[in-house]
Amino acid sequence: MPADEVIGAIIAPVATIVGYVFGALGHLTGSAFLTIITLGRLDLAPLDALFEENRFRKKKQDVISSIFWRHQPGKRRALKAGWVCFVGLLLWVVIGVGTYQVLKSQPAEVPDMPVEAEDDWKPTGID
Repeated sequence: MPADEVIGAIIAPVATIVGYVFGALGHLTGSAFLTIITLGRLDLAPLDALFEENRFRKKKQDVISSIFWRHQPGKRRALKAGWVCFVGLLLWVVIGVGTYQVLKSQPAEVPDMPVEAEDDWKPTGID
C-alpha cells in the first residue's frame, strides 16, 4: 500500500470530523447571534440541514431567493444552515481580529532594568 493512500486514509476521517466541529460551532454561534439580533423573528434552518441537499426543483425567478432561503412546502422559509454557519464563523473571525488589534495596540510591559554606565563596562572572562 503506497504511503499517499495511507496518509489519505488517515486524513480523510480527521478532515470530516474537523468539518463537523467547525460546522456545529459556526451554526451554534450564528444561530445565537442571529436570534439575538433579530429578536427571534428570523427562522433559521436546523443544523442537520447543513449537510443535506434541497430536493425540490426551483423556478428561475426563485434562484436568487433560494441562495439564502430554505423553502419547504407547508412551512415558512428559513435562512439556510450554510449562511447561519457562515455568520457564526465570521463572528469568530471578527472577534479574533478585534482581540488581536486590542492586544497589539497596548504597549508591552518591559521591566525596568538599571542602565550601567559605559565607564564601568568590562568584558567578562578577561582578567
